[in-house]
Amino acid sequence: MWLPTDETLQEIDGVAIWSPDEELGRFTVTSAEGSEDGDALLAAERGFGVVEVEQDVRVQRGGLQVRRLRYRSRRHTPREVLDRGESGPAHSGGEDVETLADFLILESGSRLIRAGYAVRTDAPEALRASLAQVYARLEIGDEGQ
Repeated sequence: MWLPTDETLQEIDGVAIWSPDEELGRFTVTSAEGSEDGDALLAAERGFGVVEVEQDVRVQRGGLQVRRLRYRSRRHTPREVLDRGESGPAHSGGEDVETLADFLILESGSRLIRAGYAVRTDAPEALRASLAQVYARLEIGDEGQ
């Protein structure tokens, strides 16, 4: 999998993650038993806010059936008080957030693999472009051989 120079995926709780700024967006790869095929992902997102599906298509890539799921979600984040130690409390959240997500979902035997990114739409253009570039260079199945 292509990543920018000197970058690597970090594994956290079985999820491979790459991000220059995890608060604003990240690229993830997950693998789990089952065949939820993206519907559970959309249902989970809808539990937190409004979801607008921009693209939901099934395509052939690298000899495999793949579902591409691109959507925007809008939600209001809870307001939190953060303990900043000697500098005193600070407030976080309490804002409306829009996120763009673009994932490829495929089945491999009994495993469901999901690869893609989610990024806040107010993130810097360079961050959004970096995540989109990693996604665009994903090779599925026998692509790149």
